[in-house]
Amino acid sequence: MKKLVLPLAFLPLLIAVAAFSFLPETIPVHWNFQGEIDRWAHRSSLLISSGLLTGICLLLRLLPKIDPKRQNYSKFQKAYTIMQVCCSAFFSLIVFLTVYTAFFQTFHFNRILFVAFGLLFCIIGNFMPKFRHNYFCGIKTPWTLSNEQIWNKTHRFGGVLWFWGGIAIVIFSLILPIHLFVWFDIGVFVCLTLIPIVYSWQLAKTTNS
Repeated sequence: MKKLVLPLAFLPLLIAVAAFSFLPETIPVHWNFQGEIDRWAHRSSLLISSGLLTGICLLLRLLPKIDPKRQNYSKFQKAYTIMQVCCSAFFSLIVFLTVYTAFFQTFHFNRILFVAFGLLFCIIGNFMPKFRHNYFCGIKTPWTLSNEQIWNKTHRFGGVLWFWGGIAIVIFSLILPIHLFVWFDIGVFVCLTLIPIVYSWQLAKTTNS
C-alpha cells in the first residue's frame, strides 16, 4: 500500500485536469445546510482547490521527514500509510462530487460528503491507538505532547471515540432529513474534537496530583 501513497496524492488534481475541458464555465463550489447550491465560481477554481488538496497529500508525505520525533513514525508506519491513502481518497471524492454536481445540480452533495467524512473518522479512529509520540499526527495538546504516557492513553481513548463517532455521523447522514443531519454531524464533530482535549487535560491533572 505504501507504493500507492504518491500516485494517490496526485489523484484530486488529475481528476480536475481530466474533467476541466468538459465542465461548464461556472460550477457550484458551496452548498448550504439544506444542500442547496449557494455559491458559484469559474471552473478554474476547481484546478486551484484540487491543487491545494494534492498539496496537503504531499505535505502528509513530507511531515515524517521534518518531525523532530521522526524515528517514531516507523513504529506506526502502516497506520500512517493507511491514513494518507484514506485522505487522498477522501479529497479525490470531494473533487469528483464537485465535477458531478456541475452537471447534475440536484445531487445531494452534503449527504454523500458527510457519509464519507464519517467513514474517514472510523478508519482513523481504528488506527489511532497505534500512533506514537510525534508533533504532526494525532491528538496534539500541551499534555499529550509533554508526556508520552498521556499521549498513549489519550489516543487509545480517542480511537474508540472517533470510531463510534464516525459511525454516528454515517447513520445521521443516511437517515435524518437533510436540514437536520448537518447540525447533528457538526455536534458529533465538536464532541470528537473537545472530549479528547479535556480527557488529556484530566489525565495530566491526575498524573501531577
